Amino acid sequence: MLWLLGLSIGWAFAGPTYAPRVVEEAAFTMFGGGVSHDPVVVDGVAYLSSYDGLSAIAMTDGALIWFADGTGKSFLRPVVLDRLVITAEWTSNSEDPKRGTVHAFDRATGAEVWATRLNAWMDPAGAGDDLAILARTGDEYALVVLDASDGRERVRLDVADAGYAQPVVAAGLVLLATDRSGLTAYDADDGHVVWTTGSRGIAMSVPTCAGKRVFHTDSDGEKGVVRARDLETGDIVWTCPFDAPVSGRFVVDGSRGYTFDWAGDVWAIDVERGEILWHTRMPHGGTRSVAVGDGVVFVPGFASVRFGTDDERKRGQLQAVSAVTGERQRVSQIFDHERITTPAVESGRVLVGSAAGDGYWIAWDVDAFLLEPQAHSSAK
Repeated sequence: MLWLLGLSIGWAFAGPTYAPRVVEEAAFTMFGGGVSHDPVVVDGVAYLSSYDGLSAIAMTDGALIWFADGTGKSFLRPVVLDRLVITAEWTSNSEDPKRGTVHAFDRATGAEVWATRLNAWMDPAGAGDDLAILARTGDEYALVVLDASDGRERVRLDVADAGYAQPVVAAGLVLLATDRSGLTAYDADDGHVVWTTGSRGIAMSVPTCAGKRVFHTDSDGEKGVVRARDLETGDIVWTCPFDAPVSGRFVVDGSRGYTFDWAGDVWAIDVERGEILWHTRMPHGGTRSVAVGDGVVFVPGFASVRFGTDDERKRGQLQAVSAVTGERQRVSQIFDHERITTPAVESGRVLVGSAAGDGYWIAWDVDAFLLEPQAHSSAK
């Protein structure tokens, strides 16, 4: 069983028109709205950013719980902190004086709790009362730490080489990986540098914190590496090299970590020792992160699909392998647009968005996804 969620750009009162419905076939006509960022799923609720606002929907049936109107502005990928869902307006024009306001919404109702003008540039991150976000004005970048309870600015640090870096918050630290400075841990209360690695190549992904360790990927342009460090000191615990760059986030699930390289290999690594447990070659490479849940690694990437004689186009492709053995469990799920989101997995459901047309979201029962290989299109 699967459900689909479409967003209509024409609404008058309570929010967009949703069309969640149970369907048996694999091809559907969808409604507009836009898919702007990866989904966030917490406690059975999916928080979805679109070009028009932020939606909270039930993972059980796609029913709308609440919608926060962005008044025509795109929202960044949100972060869920206790009773709040926090995101920010975004535009590619860094000179726009109205860009980048950070909004905190009540997690249960969607009511706005506070808003802070910040020139937000990349997705927010947080833990406890610490909220970190990268701000940009022209060519100037700043790492800003807010108090998540009221939006009050606590720390502002100049980070000249930030680019598209995204912070991570854990254990009272804000971590930021950049090309020139490497991975740096700042104190979330006053901003002083706790430790820094110095540059070791191109910072390829957002760091991942799990337990007392932080995991990050680097590249020299041709090869990649995953490093595990002590979260308190920054000391290297282990290093695992690859023959191809790795740009997706290192995803930790229990005692295993997973990543996907540009050559098309999915890797499972023991997070304690850094030993490779298995790797599986996929028919495509990719730059997005995998998602793990219910014993399955979901792998987003690209497929070349031939239309007619000479018309060959890239299409988004979602595949599945066993998290334990690496055995491929789903040959492919083809979408009708090359850009799909990183999936989200929770409670037996996998959710992914496609930018086809005006965008749509689709969720499967995991068991059904593994059993029913099919191409998916947003239009019949």
